[in-house]
Amino acid sequence: GMGGRLDATSVASPLAGAITNIALDHQQYLGATLDEIAFEKAGIVKPGMRLVCGERRAGPLGVIAATCAERGATLIRADDGVRLSAETAGGMTSMTLRTPAGAYGPLTLGLAGRHQVQNALVAVRLLEALSETGMTVTAPAIERGLRDARWPGRLDWRRLADGRCVLLDAAHNEAGAATLAEYLAEAVPGGRQPLVFGAVRDKDHAGMLPHLPPCAPLIVLAAPPTPRAADPDALKAAILAIDPGARVLIERSPAAAMDAAWRDAPGITVAGSIFLLGAVLPVLDAGGAVQARSRE
Repeated sequence: GMGGRLDATSVASPLAGAITNIALDHQQYLGATLDEIAFEKAGIVKPGMRLVCGERRAGPLGVIAATCAERGATLIRADDGVRLSAETAGGMTSMTLRTPAGAYGPLTLGLAGRHQVQNALVAVRLLEALSETGMTVTAPAIERGLRDARWPGRLDWRRLADGRCVLLDAAHNEAGAATLAEYLAEAVPGGRQPLVFGAVRDKDHAGMLPHLPPCAPLIVLAAPPTPRAADPDALKAAILAIDPGARVLIERSPAAAMDAAWRDAPGITVAGSIFLLGAVLPVLDAGGAVQARSRE
């Protein structure tokens, strides 16, 4: 599910839980504002549990705090009492962290992108909260997890034997598209490479699409293999309305779209719908592609 009040996992009674941050997504189910979505996400809160929260904005944080108070749960703000330093090079981030309960690093995060620093902080504080319940997770184990974590389809580089490479990222909302553009600016020479993109109809195209032309000298559109797929012709018209000078092609399939993008450059991005990545991964696996930590 989507996580939150009506998610199937909410039948459990956890010792500890976490809410990373709140972004606009699945508005037709979760609500039109950040505060409404925060209310749905706070549905995971159960009496007596510890809840780590990475959200900092007053509105959604207030909603989460009020739910914890109402249900007798302990709210742990992830950045309270923390000293953290981080630097990013080539899209990978090194960090050193000291919390009220422990010290970690210096280490390089296994997951790419500057935004993973905040996610790592939430994960560490969550494991510390779990340790307080008697399920101890040691500092070396936490460090190993931060270094070795892998997340297929999220800023995920794959390299073929002939040297071509592709960055896979399920950037299916505005926050995801902005994060992808930020990452490309740091990890790719010139901050741009050809992009294969596809989306489903119920996503926020108006929020996502403005982030794409600045990070892609060529955008190749392909429909994800799902009845919910957005019309590539409509996406092309929307992109050209944003940037009339953008180079935009439409291909019949995700595999053909990748080939078209690779004709433009040896390194490309495939982003948008998770359905699109689901179609692309078997093509890459059949071609012997392997995971890589970076473009190089």
